[in-house]
Amino acid sequence: MARNNYNTRFDTLSKIRDCKGIDYNGDWPTIPELLRISAKKFPNNKCFETFVPEHLVLTYSQAYKIMLRIANMIKSLGFKEDDKIAISGKNSPEWALSYFGVMFSGCIAVPLDNALNEEEVSNLVKFAGIKMAFIDSSKFKLFSSLGVENLVSLDKETESGYDKYLFEFLEGYQNDEIKEIPSDLDKCAEILFTSGTTGFPKGVVLTHKNLSSDIFYAQNNMWILPSDVFYLILPIHHAYALMAALLVSLSAGASIVFGKRMVVNEMLRDLKEAKVTLFLGVPALFNKLINGLMNGVKKKGKFKYWIVRRLMKLSGFIRATFGVNPGKKMFKFLTKNIGFENMRICISGAGALPKSTAVQFRQLGVQFVEGYGMTETSPISTLNPIEGYKFGSLGKVFPE
Repeated sequence: MARNNYNTRFDTLSKIRDCKGIDYNGDWPTIPELLRISAKKFPNNKCFETFVPEHLVLTYSQAYKIMLRIANMIKSLGFKEDDKIAISGKNSPEWALSYFGVMFSGCIAVPLDNALNEEEVSNLVKFAGIKMAFIDSSKFKLFSSLGVENLVSLDKETESGYDKYLFEFLEGYQNDEIKEIPSDLDKCAEILFTSGTTGFPKGVVLTHKNLSSDIFYAQNNMWILPSDVFYLILPIHHAYALMAALLVSLSAGASIVFGKRMVVNEMLRDLKEAKVTLFLGVPALFNKLINGLMNGVKKKGKFKYWIVRRLMKLSGFIRATFGVNPGKKMFKFLTKNIGFENMRICISGAGALPKSTAVQFRQLGVQFVEGYGMTETSPISTLNPIEGYKFGSLGKVFPE
């Protein structure tokens, strides 16, 4: 069966079909059910990793237990199903754990842009009726002034005078079992606020079915493996990063490395140390990387640049003609300069990727997946898959 057959649901769900009737009963699993399946199938795989401010690694088993403890903590504080809880902060394992913990509790996750100003935060908190928030400590004063009494810090900073760091706070909530995991596919899982380009930001309501179906249709065209390591550097509150990096990776048992800042030397360290194989980015970032790489070759002299460019074109010809990928080994000496020596797939979205950028990366042996979507479509609605990749195309439309 062709991997890029968009019309076959059973192909996309084949990896968890043996869990049907045990861990889920619907057409798709809810997000908590999906995480339970991943924790059972890949308990010892790395789930989350970060190198700043200190090196932290959590396995699937460890991460899953923490999510359950967060859910029990939320319930013990008196929050009920469909209460809205905000998550806002820099990319981190703590952010992801809190986001999923909210879903396990039956409450609705409301990711907020950490870069919003005070007026914007105030408007959204009041509009959404936020009753609890997991936030960076620098935002404690602001959220407190808005009447949000239950606040948990996603970092260890104490400059705000608060001492409710997530992991320390959870020491009083040791229960990592939960009697009932949300199983209603039509229930609201999260509300994502759009950028507000046409006025006041709109709250997009997404159900578990919206998210879960998108996960599996996307996976069917990206071939994520349990051995993959995904680098998450784009803002995690955004629908694109949430789906294409966090949710898709966790459904496949892959590892996620959280990048803190889009600073080249920090990114290179993360990519090399973690041996990253999957990279999510936007066209501007990929343009910057390929231009920097090729400018470095030019500095070696015109003749060396000429040789490299001819070899790249030969690699591209072999790939297009015979379906093999010689560039992966041929140019490892080059791709290691941008931390791409282990890279399997790059995913580009949020804008059109220039053909020249895609061509050069593929000549160097790096696979590309490009797609289109918007928050209202969970967000991926089309993908240009690895098999049958077509330059200049955003791929085929997902079914349903």
